[in-house]
Amino acid sequence: MAWHHIVEQNPVNKAQFAPEALHNTNNLIKIEHGAGSLHSKVTGYYNSKAILGYPGKVRDYVNTLSYQEQYEFGINVLKQYGWKP
Repeated sequence: MAWHHIVEQNPVNKAQFAPEALHNTNNLIKIEHGAGSLHSKVTGYYNSKAILGYPGKVRDYVNTLSYQEQYEFGINVLKQYGWKP
């Protein structure tokens, strides 16, 4: 199992959001980890170039969104890959 940040803890987000926004029980969930797991599927999607019309990776696009939009995007991706809250 791994702790997963719904809104990523990356340099862009660390610069624009308070630590309390990124590291709290609303933004962290425990999900399966390892080859073929939910965590690896979500990470693979964020590393892909699946957003039509956007030249970079999904995670680069997501970094342009507000905190709430990133949170909603993250929840939707988790659900897309089978996560059940």
